Amino acid sequence: MFRHSAHCAWLVVTMLSVGPLMGQPAQGETTERIAKGFDGKPFHYTRKLLREQGAHRVFALSYPSPMITEHESNNTIPAEYYQPRGIKEGEPPRPGVVCLHILNGNFELVRLLCSVLADRGVPAMMFKLPYYGERRPPQGKRMLLRDPRLFAEAMGQGMLDIRRSLDVLQSLPEVDESKLGLCGISLGAILGASAAGYDPRIQREVLVLGGGDLQHILYTANETRAMATFYNKLSAEEKVVVDKMLGRIEPLNHAPALRKLGESGRVLMINAEEDRVVAPECTRKLARAMGMEKDVVWLKGLGHYTAMAALPDIIARLVPFFALDMPPGVKPPEVPRQLALAPITVLSTLLQQLGGVVAFPPAPGHCHFIHLELEVKLADGKTHRGFAEYIRGTGRQFRLRATVPEIGKVALGCGEWPWLMATKGTLFMGTLEPDSALGPGTFMEVRNTVKIRVVAGALGALALSPDAFAQYVTVSDGPKTEDGLRSIAIKLHHKHTKGTGTLILAANGRTPKHLTFQSNGASGTITFRQWRYNTLANPELFDPPEHQAEKPVLQRDLFRMFGGGFNFLMEKAQ
Repeated sequence: MFRHSAHCAWLVVTMLSVGPLMGQPAQGETTERIAKGFDGKPFHYTRKLLREQGAHRVFALSYPSPMITEHESNNTIPAEYYQPRGIKEGEPPRPGVVCLHILNGNFELVRLLCSVLADRGVPAMMFKLPYYGERRPPQGKRMLLRDPRLFAEAMGQGMLDIRRSLDVLQSLPEVDESKLGLCGISLGAILGASAAGYDPRIQREVLVLGGGDLQHILYTANETRAMATFYNKLSAEEKVVVDKMLGRIEPLNHAPALRKLGESGRVLMINAEEDRVVAPECTRKLARAMGMEKDVVWLKGLGHYTAMAALPDIIARLVPFFALDMPPGVKPPEVPRQLALAPITVLSTLLQQLGGVVAFPPAPGHCHFIHLELEVKLADGKTHRGFAEYIRGTGRQFRLRATVPEIGKVALGCGEWPWLMATKGTLFMGTLEPDSALGPGTFMEVRNTVKIRVVAGALGALALSPDAFAQYVTVSDGPKTEDGLRSIAIKLHHKHTKGTGTLILAANGRTPKHLTFQSNGASGTITFRQWRYNTLANPELFDPPEHQAEKPVLQRDLFRMFGGGFNFLMEKAQ
């Protein structure tokens, strides 16, 4: 469920993310005692500062699971606490949130949520569910997806672990124990909904891509197909046992508590309109149980995995939702000036702009304008040289000139009319049978446009909290160039991709000028001739180039050619 919401997008994010900004890993570790947990029993947890990032600090936590299993590694809960910077002594406590990760164990997404909440001033923590991360035995989490009995048992343990994590969160002096929240995505949303039925301390929830009727979800999703096969081989008696265990974590069985939260406006549900994992009807069942079927936020045109395209919007909704419980007068932490100018901030802004150029139109009367030249030497020794110029305006306005492998030079655009320059200097103008309902994207395949939206969404989310993916790329200031320009050194250490790069910034310190890179046997350079984001646009920017002859054609045919070319390039890029 929401595994890599489009793997390509997460690869983009992790490849272009950055490492810790400042501070060294702490050497000391403290042990804290909680006299009485949710089950009435005392326990201890350890706390150690990992790093300071932007407007928050990250602590590693460790505490015992309330449930003991035969796998020793599974009996200790590893967690991370994201503490907002600048909390003053004597300030009123603030709301705290526990964030739950997705089925495939991708922790980057939940770390992002914790980071942006802490940057807004809301303390947040995440922990790893049973059999995930350090908790998994040699067989790994694959055991869960093959055995419905073990899955049900693990999710029951996960429910207890949620409650134990709430114990830890509410014990912190900066957290208001009467304003605890829960945020979950996919599997985390399902568990989060059920947890509200068990623990009355949960006062606010955000459920993303969740739903009810857990058995239907588990036994119809591709991710849990092996589990369904295993279940079908069980005897009738064994199925009864499994069904009873799953019933304990079925959100629909906790309708009274859920309805209390839903009808008081303390639940935010965000779901994909075309979800094939958590079917929309499963979402509606849960929404009806909470009395808020008309209040679900539907992501139009997106599915379970492509919901990544809406990640910036999801974050923009959930963070203020939890911040509603902030005490009056408590403001978000300020980012120190040196961090605002840090390499991480500069790079994340450029990445956000890149996503915007691709997927989001500028303000009326403005445009995005990028022109670059590149030379790439592939691992097989072949060298490709070319250029690309892309100007995106509002409405149908755009202009594209580029050198495309296997095609050559292309030039097309749309100003007052769509146009296409042929190789022999003939300009095709789409002036015949004009139709205002048509546009450059009319004939692009939906699956291809969604892929672009997914990548842009991932880049946009990165800009919201660029520290959230510190595992894969290290970014630091490099030596200044001979003419005094700032450089940023990039080191990529993703498990699938290794590489290095150096980005030279223009004199203003905000726009790229030159990039050199080496990765997986390939190397290259990119020179940025233009990089303007949301700048004022002149209508002539979208006019066709000089030409020898002009031929009017059907507007529909021209837009159909645009769509066909885009679809071809997307297929080549796979």
